[in-house]
Amino acid sequence: MRAIPACLGLFGWGLLLVTACSGSAGDLFTPGGGNAGVTGLGGRGGRGGTGNIGGRGGSGVGGEAGSLDGGLEDGGLDGDAGVACDGGCDDGNDCTVDICDANECRHPLAEEGALCGSDRNDECTTPDSCDAQGECLPNDAPNGSECNAGSCTLGECIEGQPVGCPALVVPGLPFSTGWRTVGGVNLYNGACDVANTPDFAVVFTAPAAGAYLIEAAGELGTNDPEGNGDEASNLADSVLTIAAGACGGLGAPEINCNDDIAAGQLDSSIRLELADGETITIYVNEYGEVVPGGGSGTLSITLVDP
Repeated sequence: MRAIPACLGLFGWGLLLVTACSGSAGDLFTPGGGNAGVTGLGGRGGRGGTGNIGGRGGSGVGGEAGSLDGGLEDGGLDGDAGVACDGGCDDGNDCTVDICDANECRHPLAEEGALCGSDRNDECTTPDSCDAQGECLPNDAPNGSECNAGSCTLGECIEGQPVGCPALVVPGLPFSTGWRTVGGVNLYNGACDVANTPDFAVVFTAPAAGAYLIEAAGELGTNDPEGNGDEASNLADSVLTIAAGACGGLGAPEINCNDDIAAGQLDSSIRLELADGETITIYVNEYGEVVPGGGSGTLSITLVDP
């Protein structure tokens, strides 16, 4: 993205060749002059001329051979000395340096730590910067960390969102992780949920349109607060709730929820159609284990019908 021009000149008896990074080489002597360069040296096919010096015309893009008086009609203002990469080296990456060198584009990596992308600087993010591999990194505060009006999610302060959302952002599919809500806080109240149950939250953005299967299982985890008076049927009983957006707070629209797959099957499962790029938040908890309780288990996401 950072452009650096390179300019070369060659002089000899009866011969003048100027290779410029931009503009018309003819302007070095007579404005608008555009005589052809020496055959084979005129900037890749004689595109443009070198001033009021006559010569054998190169063929190609910039026009026909110029005359001895540098007339505008023959290779005049159209010529640009034949620099093939003039203005065309931008690779769209803020973390490379765009160089035109000997008519060729090069893109060496920018210095590690160089600024790129967003320059926003607030309690949930600082300006983006380049890493050693040429990637522009968002320097966001940890997801779920506290900010003035709520908590940070993907570099944004979500007003009213309890601290702790999300625990994870899904990096790719298939996805599987353990979940644990012991010592957590209530992040969302779904229709299948018991109010004030601590939640484990995952933000997921669909990589393609299709049907996704989201499954959560509970388990009798070590040091989980099981046996606190709950009936055995409630132990290791996972609950899934899906809300729109990325940790939109307690008031985010609910999309779907599931407590038990079927009678006597305490795991939970939701099949959900998502559009390409659609973002959701998946909340998991253990049924009835209100704060300061909680549970643990596993969570998975797979694309089942692309």
